[in-house]
Amino acid sequence: MTVHASEVAAEIRRRLPGIGVKKLHKLLYVLSRYGRLTGRDLEHMTHAEDPWRRADRQRDPGGSELIKNEWILAYFRADLEDEDSLRFDQDVREGFLAGAETRRSERASVDSVDGIRARAG
Repeated sequence: MTVHASEVAAEIRRRLPGIGVKKLHKLLYVLSRYGRLTGRDLEHMTHAEDPWRRADRQRDPGGSELIKNEWILAYFRADLEDEDSLRFDQDVREGFLAGAETRRSERASVDSVDGIRARAG
């Protein structure tokens, strides 16, 4: 099913009365770029980015590691400097895409607020 951007914009305006044009455009951009991806696709995408990989290299097996704000800032600053560059190298991109169809066919788990809070610690 194809939905026109104007229909999406109208629905956003209905649900968020008073939303400004800039915020509406940002939402439409995010939806157009990432709206067809599954949660698992998004997880694989973000975990391939430098701040996550950097934290993962420092993480003890079975443990967790905080992604530092300065890593995130540096990542997005670099992205702004070269907006047209791809953030994945060819191997990471191919690995991500190779499993996309399989992940789409898997049953997705539904998050609950309590589950998210428990993981956030």
